[in-house]
Amino acid sequence: MLAHDLLLALGHSLDRAGAAGATGPDAAWRAVAAWIRGDGIRHLIVLRAHRLSAAQHARLLRLRHDTGLYLVLVWHSRDPLPPRLERSVGVRPHITDDLAAVTRRLPPPRCATHTPTDAPELPALPDSDCATFLTDAAAALSRADHTRVAAIYHQAAGTASRRLTACGRSPDLARRMLAYLPAPRSHLRTLYGTIPHGRARPWHATVGLCRFLGDLVADSPGRTHTLTRLRGAQAAFERHGLPLALPPNLNHMVGVGLTTTPVTEQAIARIRGRVANPAHAAALATLLFTGATHRELTFLPRCAVIGDTVIFPGTRGADHPADLGVWVVPAAARPLLHAAVVFQETRAVPADRLFADAIGRAGRLHRTARNCGLMLPALHPRRDGWLRRTGILNFPGIFPDAAS
Repeated sequence: MLAHDLLLALGHSLDRAGAAGATGPDAAWRAVAAWIRGDGIRHLIVLRAHRLSAAQHARLLRLRHDTGLYLVLVWHSRDPLPPRLERSVGVRPHITDDLAAVTRRLPPPRCATHTPTDAPELPALPDSDCATFLTDAAAALSRADHTRVAAIYHQAAGTASRRLTACGRSPDLARRMLAYLPAPRSHLRTLYGTIPHGRARPWHATVGLCRFLGDLVADSPGRTHTLTRLRGAQAAFERHGLPLALPPNLNHMVGVGLTTTPVTEQAIARIRGRVANPAHAAALATLLFTGATHRELTFLPRCAVIGDTVIFPGTRGADHPADLGVWVVPAAARPLLHAAVVFQETRAVPADRLFADAIGRAGRLHRTARNCGLMLPALHPRRDGWLRRTGILNFPGIFPDAAS
């Protein structure tokens, strides 16, 4: 099957475990289109196209239509081009015998997205806020370890400061965080449920703060790196006149960057190479960087993916902003989630849930992880995570009944 050949060319496995749910004719072509759109592939060159059937030519032209590909069919034959190709609706073929001229039009290969590899873990850190964090670390750590901690702390502080500057000059934290919302902002209201007109700002502010902090730790290689980055960010907020309260027991909490699995290029390469179904691949990647429960992932709506952010309104909807789960998708995993969105929305009956048929009750996700040689992190409900608690601490007026 031509779709299977394309999946293999895209680097995905077609063994029984890796291709589950993406082997039938319709599902395989949907998977091809989803990966092409998710990865932003713009050019497809098909060799020996003269050997393909009329149905295969039609499928390729449909793929071109659905994805916007620049499609090149290399005709290794002196036979004339079939009339069906020349008369294809919406296609103006450019016929040339100069393959070099075609390949010269291709853009250079894209550089791989940089994500940290397995960085050595930092030693145990003091449970101090930003005012005394570095001083306490200097007293507790060796000089070499303190130097490493200080470098990560200052780098995070610099990054947070630049982003805060880009968010404007408002002295109000909620107003400043409105500038860090994912786009399009109008799409966010669909995830908030039914709220009175003009009451979206508290919800937007919560999403903005969670996205700001989540973005700082999305590529963190480990727990102590995350803690150090957050203390550096806390110092940056202080310098901007925006005191940031972090949970007093932060060192012992769960959530993104603390109990999740670092999503490196190597991990994503394993998933890509061994899973052909975009929904299965994205479900595994999402479990790694969120540590969300299987129930939460099962109920995650397809519309929850907004650019580089996943916003989860909960399994029963959201009554107030504290009910929202907000996760920033690590750069290496973003194409997988965007491919899953396309895969689910192009079903004969579009699936409302992002991971429909990808989680399952019989360990399907665990089998996917084993097939990729990856260990799943400890899973915790999002309401137990440090991000939710941070939102409550900094916007207490927004969460009058969310202290528990």
